[in-house]
Amino acid sequence: MHSTADTNPSATPPELCGYHVERALTPGLSYLAAGPGGRKVVLKRVDDDCLLRKALHPSIKERLSRVRELAHGGVANLHGVERDADGAWLVWEYVEGQTFDEYVADPQRTPRDLMILARELILSVDSLHLQGIVHGALIGGNVIIAPDGAVRLTHISPLLYTDMEVDADCVLALPEQAVERRGEQGSPFGQVLAEARREQMSMRALGTKVAAMLEVRAEPTEPEIRNEERHIRRRTLLAAAIVALVGFLIGYAIWRMTQAN
Repeated sequence: MHSTADTNPSATPPELCGYHVERALTPGLSYLAAGPGGRKVVLKRVDDDCLLRKALHPSIKERLSRVRELAHGGVANLHGVERDADGAWLVWEYVEGQTFDEYVADPQRTPRDLMILARELILSVDSLHLQGIVHGALIGGNVIIAPDGAVRLTHISPLLYTDMEVDADCVLALPEQAVERRGEQGSPFGQVLAEARREQMSMRALGTKVAAMLEVRAEPTEPEIRNEERHIRRRTLLAAAIVALVGFLIGYAIWRMTQAN
């Protein structure tokens, strides 16, 4: 089967690997498509470096098999690899939501939102590492924030990355870029990221620090403290006045009773 991409790489083929193509995500490299029953998938082209005589290199095939078998709620499912006259394509689960870049570009997002996002990203990547998989392609477009706020990783690189520091550096770089783009380098979160970079903090140590920041309640400001102190003094004086009045009334009542006798 030949696609229109054979003659014009920039053209969007109407069909690819038996899937109906809805639109190009990156022309020639990735497409949003629909399969039987309307299930949406993302077709991502396999780099030629991963092929041996036009078939998946055995080591690449083994890595992708491990990715496909992942039991990880924070990672999009790899449904399989499909062949087309135009090459080999990874068939990924389509995750509804915003990319990391889209999410942090929203001016309504607060520094706390960014901290929560960083914490969830660290947890997802750390869980992936615990299963012996290095993502190897952590860019903003491969981190999806679902409508419920959950972070889902997608498009794990088929290349044989084994150094987990590749992911750790990206986990720090993504929020750094977000903070810089928003001009929030001087915020507490921005300062923590700078400290993490300066001290070469591990991903887990950064996650622990961010989690601790999220647990800290905001301290009252100086004007709020002064107002609360004034309220306390007023309540104390009012209580004292009431006690004095009650005491006077009781004393007056006792005096009247003694006079009547």
